Amino acid sequence: MKRRSRIRELIKAEKTSNHNEKRTNTFHNFSLRFFLIKVLEFQNVFIQKKKDRKAFASYPHLL
Repeated sequence: MKRRSRIRELIKAEKTSNHNEKRTNTFHNFSLRFFLIKVLEFQNVFIQKKKDRKAFASYPHLL
């Protein structure tokens, strides 16, 4: 959970810095945001798979 909140803080900080600096290099900002979103999606999938594995651990005959 700490990692997820850290990523959200980074996204917030990025938005604030973008607003303050009014950058024109939107491609870089977009690619960074895209990367952070992909990291979050990967984490969610990984966590879900881990939960699924734990749920089936008590029922090995179903695997």
